[in-house]
Amino acid sequence: MVVIIALSGCDSLFHLSQVHAPAPDAPPGPAITGCPMYGSSVGDRDGDGIGDACDPDPDNTAQPDCFVMVTTFALPDNLTGWTGWSNTNDPWTYCTDPANKVCSPAASMYSALYHDKALVDVEQVSFAFHILNLAVNADTVVEVGAKLTQGASGDVTGRLCGLTPSGVAITDRTDGNPNNTTNSSSTITYDIGTEARIDWKPPTCAVTALGAAGSGSATTSSQDSSRGQLIAIRNRSTDIIVEWVAAYSKTCPQ
Repeated sequence: MVVIIALSGCDSLFHLSQVHAPAPDAPPGPAITGCPMYGSSVGDRDGDGIGDACDPDPDNTAQPDCFVMVTTFALPDNLTGWTGWSNTNDPWTYCTDPANKVCSPAASMYSALYHDKALVDVEQVSFAFHILNLAVNADTVVEVGAKLTQGASGDVTGRLCGLTPSGVAITDRTDGNPNNTTNSSSTITYDIGTEARIDWKPPTCAVTALGAAGSGSATTSSQDSSRGQLIAIRNRSTDIIVEWVAAYSKTCPQ
């Protein structure tokens, strides 16, 4: 299931032969309410329409939050509105298990999945994933970001928030290459089978293990020079299942 506030493009290419450009803005669609990524009814303490389990600020009645994009990657349209890239040109595709999710390219050292619609005023982006396989090296990571662009090679440019084998990291990248990184330890074991949720609400990157104890966070005081409008997932030396991605704003559609 794909639910977005702005009409998404229908580009079905899962790997790129040229630099990805965001689709133009479109009029807002119907408001997204509840907690679509969990598929169940949840409480809503501040009455803003977003369930407490997925509300970035569940007690703020003065300035409500709203979804600007939610993707749960369910069949039959689980990659609609997203474009994949990998250094080997292998596609992001349907997982064999679970069959209703999306998996990163198994043969690639690094890859990214870009949301096709340019989104502005994103306050927070959240991303849940499951590690299938990994090979630890100096830049092993699973990360997400907003305000991003796609570099000349196809890799990500901008500030990203993610989980590494040594902890939580906020990294500035140019075409995938790290320029500056803020690290903090976590109690999450980075291994095959790890399930986690990343919440990137600048300047803080928070990561929480799903179904088990464990968390970590990092905060940066350095200025973010990112100027793009794309949301992207990025991974290196790690095969992942993408569970869901959501973006929030306090600038809500009228």
